Amino acid sequence: MRVLSILIALFLSGCTKNYNNEIATYQKIEDRYILTVTGMRGNMAHDPISFLFRGSHEASESFDIPRISGVVKANEIPRPKGYYNLIGTISFSNEYVTIDLSYDNYDDNTQPDLNWNGKYVLKQK
Repeated sequence: MRVLSILIALFLSGCTKNYNNEIATYQKIEDRYILTVTGMRGNMAHDPISFLFRGSHEASESFDIPRISGVVKANEIPRPKGYYNLIGTISFSNEYVTIDLSYDNYDDNTQPDLNWNGKYVLKQK
């Protein structure tokens, strides 16, 4: 019985909320736009107690883009120094935006997808 309780606790500890909200917001700043997406991410476990009760937190990502129409290519999205460049596009269609971006991880020669990829309803902030 004790082993079963431990197994159930371990199973439930991995059931954290990880999802993206359905709405992306934008805000015009000078001649560019800031596109923001939000969602929930599971907290990291750093000790046995936080592993069992780790919960979730709200997270967000913002993209500095030149326009909110048509297709914005990844090379049009500025990245801070020291960050991997992006590959892919952000596409706008009617009231929707679709994010399809990957990191250009040249260190490991991989291109992992962003967790924020997906289709969102676009709303002005």
